[in-house]
Amino acid sequence: MCKRDSRGCGASPHPADSTPPAGTPASRQAKVDRIVDEFMDNDGDGDITQEECVRFHQFLSGDSNAKVGDLPGDTKELIGMKSADAKKKIASMCDDDDKLDFIIKKYEKAAK
Repeated sequence: MCKRDSRGCGASPHPADSTPPAGTPASRQAKVDRIVDEFMDNDGDGDITQEECVRFHQFLSGDSNAKVGDLPGDTKELIGMKSADAKKKIASMCDDDDKLDFIIKKYEKAAK
């Protein structure tokens, strides 16, 4: 009998504790977390700086000469935010997974 519940599955490890198999789509929050933690907060200090926002915009727009004045308003709003607040803002800005997937795929492609 399963020790975790009365289903009697006998699985070890318990299926509820296992990580999803490779190729399983990431949750929306996992995508947002990855964008902020890996692609925006370059120094990992938990604060989103002006420089980090400019670099992020430069990469996504393809305009390596972009300056802070070129940032879209919603990206400017991220400057000075804690990572947790930036994640909430990005989740509200990117209202569908296609936008999040686009950002992640662009970074993954550049890393190859």
